[in-house]
Amino acid sequence: QGNTGTIRVQSSGDVSLSNNARIEGRVESGASGSGQEVLLEAGGSLRLTSGAQISASTAGQGNAGRIVIQTGDRIALSQGAQIQGIAEAGSIGNGRSIDLKTREFTLTGGAQVTARTDGLGNAGNINLTAATVSIADVGSGLLTQTNSNTGRGGAIAVFSQDISLANSATTTAASPGGSITVNTDRLSATSGGQLLTTTSGSERAGDINVRSSGDFTLSDKNTGLFASTIAGSTGNGGSIFVNAGTTLIQNQAGIAAGSQGAGQGGSIEIQAKGLTLNQQAFITAETATNQGGNITLESRDLLLLRRNSLISASAGTT
Repeated sequence: QGNTGTIRVQSSGDVSLSNNARIEGRVESGASGSGQEVLLEAGGSLRLTSGAQISASTAGQGNAGRIVIQTGDRIALSQGAQIQGIAEAGSIGNGRSIDLKTREFTLTGGAQVTARTDGLGNAGNINLTAATVSIADVGSGLLTQTNSNTGRGGAIAVFSQDISLANSATTTAASPGGSITVNTDRLSATSGGQLLTTTSGSERAGDINVRSSGDFTLSDKNTGLFASTIAGSTGNGGSIFVNAGTTLIQNQAGIAAGSQGAGQGGSIEIQAKGLTLNQQAFITAETATNQGGNITLESRDLLLLRRNSLISASAGTT
């Protein structure tokens, strides 16, 4: 019934895991002790590829362990590799945080960092600090999820000088409790890259907060910031707050806060040096049945809409 031991991996150079290799800390079903930390420090890079995993989980009464990874050069996950913290089905304990710090962070080929609860406990948070962050390809992303009726989803916080989301990569936080906070000098989302908060139940979806001191760009269809609820839900939608420098939304990309269920929609607030919407870009706050949210735009220099772009707030769209 005691706690698990700490896992500590230290290297002055690189650490590489591949072909379904695993580093795992786990609290088994029926155990009351808690998981301890999974710690990895590398002077060079950490590379996970081809299904490799670093995980901390609980199937019992105790909490899962915290995952802490710090490298001097890079954290790179590819080809379905995962870093994950999980409170499993039937568990009572909570997931704990995943804390990542590096110079360059990349996720490609469906690789994920995931904090999830399937049990009674809460999911952990994901905290990422890196000079550059690049997330690309379908299935790649930072994800917090709740698949139970009682556990709360975790929050996602990213601190980086330069962030890129591309090729349908997503950063997703599920309610209740799952918000996304991004603090950066530059953010670019293209080709379906998204920041997304959702709720499918009675709880409110999380908020999205983006602060970009420099350029903020959303481009291409299915790209954008989305705080929403799905059909059949009763919770309210989350709100979206953006404080940025030069802001460009183009080529059918957009920012949307809405509710497809019975709940109210969230609001959108954008403060920018300049704001341009071009080529069917959109900023919308819409609800299917209930009260919609507000849209507040403050542009210090220029607000420009071109080529069938749209700013719209509406309620009762079904």
